[in-house]
Amino acid sequence: MNKYLTLFAIFALVFTGCEEPSDESTKSEDNKTKLTINNQSDINIINVHYASVDFESIGKGEKITKEVEAGVKYIYFSFKINNETIDCKTEAWNCEEKKTTPFNLTNFTAITSNEKVNTLKNLHNILSAFPDNLRIDDEKDNSISIKWNDVTGANGYNIYRSTNQNGIYLKLNPNPLTESTYIDTTVSPSVVYWYTVTSVMNEMETVKAIAISATTLLPAVNGISISSSTDTTIILAWNTIIGAASYNIYRAATINGAYIKVNTNIVTGTSYTDTGLASSTTYYYYIRAVSGGIEGAKSEPSIMGKTMAAAPTGVSASAISASSINISWNPVSSALNYKIYYEQGTSTNKILLEQVTGTSYTHTGLLSNTSYRYYIIATNSEGDSAYSNAASATTLPAAPAGISATVLSTSSISISWNPVSGATYRVYYAVGSSTGTKMLASSTVNGTSYTHNGLSDNTEYYYFITSVIDGRESEHSVYAQGQTLPKTPQIVIKQGSSTINPNGQYNYDPVLINNSFDVTFTISNAGDANLTFTTVTNNRINLADNSGNHFILMTQPASTASIAPGGSTTFMIRFNPKIVGTNLSATVQIKSNSRDNADFTFRIVGNGRTYQIADIGPGGGFIFSAQGGIFKECSGDIGFTNWNTAMTTVQNYKGGGFSDWRLPDQDELWYVGDIHDEYKLGNYYDDWYWSSDNNGNYAAVLDFDTWDYDVFQKTSFAGVIAVRVFTLN
Repeated sequence: MNKYLTLFAIFALVFTGCEEPSDESTKSEDNKTKLTINNQSDINIINVHYASVDFESIGKGEKITKEVEAGVKYIYFSFKINNETIDCKTEAWNCEEKKTTPFNLTNFTAITSNEKVNTLKNLHNILSAFPDNLRIDDEKDNSISIKWNDVTGANGYNIYRSTNQNGIYLKLNPNPLTESTYIDTTVSPSVVYWYTVTSVMNEMETVKAIAISATTLLPAVNGISISSSTDTTIILAWNTIIGAASYNIYRAATINGAYIKVNTNIVTGTSYTDTGLASSTTYYYYIRAVSGGIEGAKSEPSIMGKTMAAAPTGVSASAISASSINISWNPVSSALNYKIYYEQGTSTNKILLEQVTGTSYTHTGLLSNTSYRYYIIATNSEGDSAYSNAASATTLPAAPAGISATVLSTSSISISWNPVSGATYRVYYAVGSSTGTKMLASSTVNGTSYTHNGLSDNTEYYYFITSVIDGRESEHSVYAQGQTLPKTPQIVIKQGSSTINPNGQYNYDPVLINNSFDVTFTISNAGDANLTFTTVTNNRINLADNSGNHFILMTQPASTASIAPGGSTTFMIRFNPKIVGTNLSATVQIKSNSRDNADFTFRIVGNGRTYQIADIGPGGGFIFSAQGGIFKECSGDIGFTNWNTAMTTVQNYKGGGFSDWRLPDQDELWYVGDIHDEYKLGNYYDDWYWSSDNNGNYAAVLDFDTWDYDVFQKTSFAGVIAVRVFTLN
């Protein structure tokens, strides 16, 4: 607001000139005189000047005298309210009389003669009487309601609106409002508007209140439909809403019930599958469009959707004999009974077998070596469910005969049997007893013999053979028994769950130079006698570093160590690369009384490396520059503020315990954005970020969305990233 008021002085104006003032200034030496301006008001005035003479600012109770050319009609000055400058002028009469003149407001009749002395104070108070507590009362897609506190003595109010906080504000009401509320119906959906208000006092208008913003909602979603459903899902579809960034879907159990938002993730398309629903159940839905995190109007009326009955799950079929198959399934909640259908052989004709109330049934009188497929339907008051998934079974072929077992070693037994025409075979075994748990040794044997390896020593095994024809398995044969031979100590080396073979190799992960990584290896005794070690140069573990002191033996078994059968011990080797290089290696040798591999040797290999682009640095940020042994790492997004606060923020940032973080320059900011864009590192936004490059009141910024450089005023807001430089030394 720029108010220009014609005023007579509230402060004393003393003129020593003798010439009658006019609207035009004159420029003669005879007009030279001294002018004293005495500010007797209780406010500070600024920009004071008479003709071409600048009196600058005059504080309350102060006066200034300067030489001027008499004959100019007005003295000009200003004062401030709510950061708005009010420009004024006062007439300089009575020059010849050289006396002071009280200041009076001549162009507003509301101020009486008794108020002349306090006119400027009254004017200041009137202009300062703008409404406070301006607030948004309601936001819709087609209207915005605003309120403010009443101002005592106000004759009315004016509402101003802009689409930019610092833009041009246009008055919305043709005449002053008498109420302290206003509903703006001249808005468009999904638009940000800025509002301010003034008071009208004694035919004068105050300065504007501090502007506030409001955003109109998106319109209600339309065209909602249920496109399909299952027993646990309902799929909704709707029309696109222009301006919507996403949509939220709400669901209730009744049309007037409590609706809850069901989408946990952002929905950007125009369809949604609501999952995890109860079968045979009715649900109600409405949808809201979302823009800028603000939801639009809800769709009305709510739409109804209903899930189907659940088909039975867990359907299984198993052959009991050559003429019967047992079928079972999981119960379905609220099911009254179940219908059992079957297909025989290659036929696709479903035949109703039986309707039962239980969850199992035995189908008898079947053909031998014949396949059957079974389907179950759950039935309740809503009707039939969909068919369950098929469960197949085939009546059994004949079991093999003539089973025999021959012991070959401490860990293997050979089994043989008589052939069954057209069959392959499966070999089962039980340990310690013929009635023990039967385990599968081999699922497919084409001949009539099988060697079972990897067995425990000195252990009884019982074998059962089944014949398999086209995937159909017979009942178990009678068993054959064999007992493995006893076993001597056997060394096994592992790292974690991985076994290391003799003369094999273990690879360390790459390690930064001058850093270390420890790996623990396990020595196990898979034999049946105690495992002992042979000391080599005072060590049970002989480590020969082939590439220059990069591997260190940290721990090893005691010199008197003995590992009982099934027991274990450990040793640890540290990889501490001193150089950047590949295939740094050492040889590990372990001598023991093991029956096999008494001299167990394997190779360990590692790579020494330095920091690389996109590595996580010591400060917890990612590396965005690695040149000549100098590395730079950057933090994630640590703020959104003005430039000066950004400088303070990075100085106070202590990522990784380091205090050398700083604001990046323009080049560093570009590299950070480039690495972020390529590797998707850092929690950055597609927005402007500050750099340290600045000049006066401005600083350089980079847009992580468009990659444009620009300069912002330092009072503007942008994102904050911290960077630091370090070396490995």
